[in-house]
Amino acid sequence: MVSLLVYTLAAFFVVIAVMNFASSASFRGRYALVGLPIWMHWITGALELVTAALLVFPPTRFAGAALGFGVMMSATFTLIQHRMPLNAAFPAFISIALVLVAFAR
Repeated sequence: MVSLLVYTLAAFFVVIAVMNFASSASFRGRYALVGLPIWMHWITGALELVTAALLVFPPTRFAGAALGFGVMMSATFTLIQHRMPLNAAFPAFISIALVLVAFAR
């Protein structure tokens, strides 16, 4: 069961990283909407790609879950701060799943 969750999260982070790297103007505009610099999608995409790679291997799984948790909670708090609580629900859910992965045996 844990393996399914781990690989699902890793695939999610790869897809989101690719979306950040190949982002359209409207996608990049979301970063500007919350006051982040236009180049932030590159940093976010790189962090998400590293998260996916770390999640796949058991010795680095905790580090991957911790990094992913940081990225997703940053997104959650940024969206809440900018009065977008419904948009914040999904990264919050992913954060909970990462906590489960981090402490699963």
